[in-house]
Amino acid sequence: MISEAKVFVPNAFTPNKDGKNEVFIPRAILIFNQTGNPILDYKFEIYNRWGEQIFESNDLNLGWDGTYKGELCQEGHYVYKVRALSIDGVTAFNLEGVLFLLR
Repeated sequence: MISEAKVFVPNAFTPNKDGKNEVFIPRAILIFNQTGNPILDYKFEIYNRWGEQIFESNDLNLGWDGTYKGELCQEGHYVYKVRALSIDGVTAFNLEGVLFLLR
């Protein structure tokens, strides 16, 4: 029996160099494509308030550090999107929401 796939997305993070909660990253359990490759069927995106994409990753282990083009992003609200396919090849996650960057 295969356990149920899950994706957890936090709603805030604090990239302020204190060593705690420095990266915004979804946490996933049993998110793979049908061949077992954990990268091909996962996409994570961050957008600013004007709808400009400022971060994108296809790697489950890579999160957003609160920067864009090497510069610190302002404190405030950002939109995230997560697309993933579970190990069963059927259960799809299409998550969108708002996160808060705190400095």
